[in-house]
Amino acid sequence: MKKNATFIKRLLITFAFLFGLVSISGIGYQFFRMSHFAYGETIEGQNISLLNLDDAYDKLAKINKERKVTILNAGKTYTIQTPPRFDLSKEILQKCLSSGKMKLPTNPHFQSVLTSRVKKLPFSEEKGKNAYLKFVQDEAFTIVPEVKSTVVDREKLEKSIESNWSTQTFYAKDFYIPVSVSEKDPTLLAELKKANAEVDKEITLKINGQTMVIPKNTLAKFIDAKGEIIDKLVYNWVAGPLNDKYSTLKQSVHWTNPKTKKTYEYKNNGAYGWDINYPDGQKQIVNAMKSEKKNIELTLKIDGNKEANPRDVKDFVYIDLHKQMEYIYHDNKQVLSTRIISGRNNKGTATTPGFLTIGYKDRNAHLKGQGLDGKKYDVPVSYWEPLLSRGTNGPYYTGIGMHDSNNKELGFQDIDAWKTLLGSNGCINHPPHIMPKVWENTFQGMAVIIRGDIYQDSPGSYDKPVDFGKEITE
Repeated sequence: MKKNATFIKRLLITFAFLFGLVSISGIGYQFFRMSHFAYGETIEGQNISLLNLDDAYDKLAKINKERKVTILNAGKTYTIQTPPRFDLSKEILQKCLSSGKMKLPTNPHFQSVLTSRVKKLPFSEEKGKNAYLKFVQDEAFTIVPEVKSTVVDREKLEKSIESNWSTQTFYAKDFYIPVSVSEKDPTLLAELKKANAEVDKEITLKINGQTMVIPKNTLAKFIDAKGEIIDKLVYNWVAGPLNDKYSTLKQSVHWTNPKTKKTYEYKNNGAYGWDINYPDGQKQIVNAMKSEKKNIELTLKIDGNKEANPRDVKDFVYIDLHKQMEYIYHDNKQVLSTRIISGRNNKGTATTPGFLTIGYKDRNAHLKGQGLDGKKYDVPVSYWEPLLSRGTNGPYYTGIGMHDSNNKELGFQDIDAWKTLLGSNGCINHPPHIMPKVWENTFQGMAVIIRGDIYQDSPGSYDKPVDFGKEITE
């Protein structure tokens, strides 16, 4: 019993000793931790285990200073100094020690300073060029390879410098901004195939008895960089170069005076001849280019008088103002002649010389207007054939026309009747008994040539186009 009591007493003494020792150790560690970091502690990848505040500061300060970074670009070396990355002070370390949060705040000026220094790097840079389609003369489209860019993505370079803190050398080529389309781009290859299918054609155009094959070079001009056919480009070609070459509406008129055998050139009034129907031509050509067929023949629609040839005027009305005579020719043979009375002796009422055409024909019309004296008139006529002249924007009705005049019978015997009140307001007046024959021998679109300078010394000013014609030798 006595032995057991002694054992228990010794055990209690031992326990008390150990408890006291542990308590003393704990108090010591608590005191130690007030000035030292815990075992195994790190900050920003640096081991600060059991270091005091000063030692930890010195260790972190070595990595938190401006460092030299080298960038190699096209055989040249560029350097920048990176700013301190962290906001480091003993006060901040003390907060980390006290709170147990082992993370330094970022230097508030780090990002702006680094961005500025990377931005100022004086690289020699060239923008790249995308690969693109190019038509090889008379053959086919091919791909022109891309030109690689040497423009540096500075934002990407900056982020790499920031995230790879231990790296001191960077290669600018790793940060070149790539072009968006390379020669092996699947979309570009598909566009190449499509474009070549569209130009690998023999498209023959039949244009009012004439034929032409559209050159491949021309077809290629209708296709954009993506291999798409641009309708407007096709339309512009039909309305422009093609129509200019084949259309007769824009050709000047060559007319031979059957009396003197002299040939004169006049401006076409824009209504004598024909041209290509632009929308129809554009639509047919686009459809042909998209077709799977390689050989296609197209007949283009024609607008206007297919028979009218400005360079070979065979059917015409010739009005000689000096003689106050009118002659009608079919196939260069005279079929009718008659006396006429032209416009009154004033440039404002003149029957102006030039090349015109008969716009249309009408029966039992009323000619209404206002004379130079300001008085309005309303003259009934049995036959009315208004003439088209040429204005700035093309053919237009000037008010001049061919018609019968029932109250001027005696005036038709006087070659100078135009100088009197019997003169018209610009129209060509015909004897009433002749006008039916004129009507029978004329047609809509027929050429009308008016010659003579009898109004040269007349008062007033011309209010209609005047064209005396230029004598030419054919």
